[in-house]
Amino acid sequence: MNDFKKDLEICTDEPLVSVIIPLYNSEKYIAETLKSVLNQSYKNIEVLVIDDGSKDDGLSVAKTFENAHVKIFSQTNKGASAARNYGLREAKGKYIQFLDADDLLSTNKIESQVTLLEKEESKIALCPIAHFFEGDNLGEIEILKEWYHGSFDNPVKFLIQLYGGGETEGGMITIHSWLTPKKLIDQAGVWNEDLSVDDDGEFFCRVILQSTGLISANDAICYYRKFREQKSLSSQAGYKAIKSSLLALQLKQKHLAEFSYESGYKKAFARAYKRMAVQVYPEFRDVANICVKNMNELGGTSHDVAIGGSGIELVKKIFGWKFARLLQHYCRKLINIKQIEY
Repeated sequence: MNDFKKDLEICTDEPLVSVIIPLYNSEKYIAETLKSVLNQSYKNIEVLVIDDGSKDDGLSVAKTFENAHVKIFSQTNKGASAARNYGLREAKGKYIQFLDADDLLSTNKIESQVTLLEKEESKIALCPIAHFFEGDNLGEIEILKEWYHGSFDNPVKFLIQLYGGGETEGGMITIHSWLTPKKLIDQAGVWNEDLSVDDDGEFFCRVILQSTGLISANDAICYYRKFREQKSLSSQAGYKAIKSSLLALQLKQKHLAEFSYESGYKKAFARAYKRMAVQVYPEFRDVANICVKNMNELGGTSHDVAIGGSGIELVKKIFGWKFARLLQHYCRKLINIKQIEY
């Protein structure tokens, strides 16, 4: 029997936190992920695992943890956003913790953020991120030094800085960094199930805009699992993934359009469209062309998007990024052909 089969000891004086975990083919990681939740110093937690039509034994592993506070649900494969929406329908917590089935939380993560939010209930909490690979000692992993340590009372300016419209180039905040008051989600709306890439970016854009600000629990950590073979945007799942990424970016711009007077708005989205154009060209020229058009409508950008080593960067500098990306594309095709021949 699993060591965590027994019910959690609950302190009913504390607000309930609902942890929503979509599960799809994560047999190898789901036990470690669940243990990181059940080992939280904060105990008034319900765990909602939504299996999204897994083809491995992940669901069976998850069921060994099932008890009054760890609930397992199943649906046909509809995607992570649909699974999270399923979890939201079942959730009873005042606060929502989203967590992917292969990521981890420090033991104090939820407690630290609840403590902050109980003082400022209309804000959303986040925390530092540490990237790790399988086999890493979590105690020795470097925590990323992010720009968002502290408190922010202007959600719009926070988003513009996140998207690269400030002094930094912005960055990515992982799904499990956040702890969100359920009332903000009710106001913002559920996950967009038409999106498969950057669905979290679009979702939290709406949620943040419903808040009065953000506050970081700097002593907490969320651990983001990385894999040795990372895939580029243009090689993930083909055209559907690219279109999702473009739609998510367009929706984020739409959500912030009424704040276009804010300093950095045009800079942030022009940079984002250029990054996407460079990433997807020439495989998906129609998407790249839309991105370039949108970028130019925002006034363009001189933002330099790195595409490779010193050689290809020199080509880019002389002939432009489109020629450099074309050269990369055909060189890779030639290498693949030679590998097949041998």
